[in-house]
Amino acid sequence: LLSRAIFSNLGIETNLQINSIGDKVARTAYGKALQAFLKSEKSELTDEQKLTLQKNPLRLLDSKEQNIKDMLIEAPQIIDFLDDASKQHFMQVLEYLDGAEVPYTLNPKLVRGLDYYNRTVFEFWAAGDETGAISLGGGGRYDTLVEHLGGRPTPAAGFAAGIERIINLMRE
Repeated sequence: LLSRAIFSNLGIETNLQINSIGDKVARTAYGKALQAFLKSEKSELTDEQKLTLQKNPLRLLDSKEQNIKDMLIEAPQIIDFLDDASKQHFMQVLEYLDGAEVPYTLNPKLVRGLDYYNRTVFEFWAAGDETGAISLGGGGRYDTLVEHLGGRPTPAAGFAAGIERIINLMRE
């Protein structure tokens, strides 16, 4: 809500994109499903795309390359791989947004590139942008980040913004 209010106060209309990427188990299972789904398409992939498919297949979901977008139209969705706790958490987030009358778009292809993200992820796109070409910022939950850095498990969430993009929209 705070991020949306900030954009609104700057005179920038946004579209909140939201998804759940579950936990590490769900992401691993989903990654394998994506690899299997794209196996027959492998000859159509560039060398870089093949490497991404092998190392971090979820990163293909937010590809701007048209050949990948076309291939993923019928791909399985991560929501089908979520554990019950992640599904319940995501439903609570959506209910909270509905209760606060915050409009959003469920985006099953929205992911975050870093392994410490889990569950809810989001981006703010400029209003009218249906492709994510003008992502103003994004973030989500990263409950394992502190642990990755050597600390105790600590629930966390965060958001980063593209200041240059925001300034350009303000100028327009």
